[in-house]
Amino acid sequence: MICKILMPTFLSKRCCPNLNCQLFCLTDVLAVVILGKMNEVQVQMQDDRTRWCLLLDYYGALLSRQQHEALKHYVEDDLSLSEIGDLLKISRQGVHDLIRRATCRLSSYEERLGLVQRDQEMYDTLCHASRALDEGEHDVVERDLQTLAHIIGLGTLKLI
Repeated sequence: MICKILMPTFLSKRCCPNLNCQLFCLTDVLAVVILGKMNEVQVQMQDDRTRWCLLLDYYGALLSRQQHEALKHYVEDDLSLSEIGDLLKISRQGVHDLIRRATCRLSSYEERLGLVQRDQEMYDTLCHASRALDEGEHDVVERDLQTLAHIIGLGTLKLI
């Protein structure tokens, strides 16, 4: 069984090898979604929804107020286009257009800035270094620290 745990943290994703879980960053959300028996389409839809929540957390402040509200209601509150239209006092088609424009903008920001990908790489490197440290593989830890230094722009570290 695969589960995805959604909770607030600066980390975008964390693997739990013994539980086959993934930890995702979302704003003020704590929910557990069990994906064990979902078909592939449902899993893909959930992954897309999680991706949009994550991008909304990172770049949501760069969207217009209406785009942010529409996308937040759609992906975090799981409201239908009609329900969102009623809340925002616009048509269902207007909501659809807002969400489409918002997702395009969020994708564009991530493509240009890559903050989510960078944070994911940093976290994966730290997890790998932590496991290597637990196993006493100091050369792997040193290599991972060098990789992390390059990701955050420190250049080469001089380790003792």
